[in-house]
Amino acid sequence: VYTQLTKTFWDKKLATYGGLGISLHGISPTVGLAASPWRSTSVRLSAVPFAGIVNTGITHSIGNCDISADATFARGTFKFTPSLDYRISHDISLNAMLSFSPKKSSIGIGATYYTSPQSKIQLLLKGGLSYGGENLHWRTGMRISYSYHGLNLSLPIMLGSKNALSSNCLLYTSPSPRDQRGSRMPSSA
Repeated sequence: VYTQLTKTFWDKKLATYGGLGISLHGISPTVGLAASPWRSTSVRLSAVPFAGIVNTGITHSIGNCDISADATFARGTFKFTPSLDYRISHDISLNAMLSFSPKKSSIGIGATYYTSPQSKIQLLLKGGLSYGGENLHWRTGMRISYSYHGLNLSLPIMLGSKNALSSNCLLYTSPSPRDQRGSRMPSSA
C-alpha cells in the first residue's frame, strides 16, 4: 500500500515535482522530473530515495489515445507497466493497464472524469496474481487518484486476497470394499 501526494510545477516543456509517499514502512519524500521534448511525447523519472524506489516512463499521444510504459525498480525487484488511456468525450476517458514483475502480475480497468481542464478524478479497479512460495494469491483492489492544478493525490485500496491455487494437494479416497472386508470385526457366537 503506497499513498502518494505530489505537486507538479510546469515550465513550458519541463516539469519538476515533489511530495510525500506514505506506506506501511513510514513516510518518504518523492522527487521527480518530467519533460515533453516533442509535442505528443513526454518522459518522466521519479524516485522515493529512502524507500529505494525509482520509476521511469514514457507517454505518447495518438489522437484521443495516450499510450504509456513505465518501469519501476524497488528493493531489487522490477515491474513493467504498459497502459492505455482513451478519451471518449471531453470529460471522460477509459483506462486499461497491465503490470508484470517476477512475483506478480495484474490487470486493471478504470475511468477518469475531468472535472475541469486542470482537475480530474480517476478510479482504477485492479486484479492480479502473486506467485510467491507454493501458493498463488488472487488480489483485488482499486486506486483512486485526484489531481487539481498540479496537486496529485493517489490512494490505493486493497479489497481482498485469496488463495487461487496451491501446489500442495490433499487427495481423499473412500475405502474400497476390499479394505472394508479386512477391517470387519468377527461376529460373536
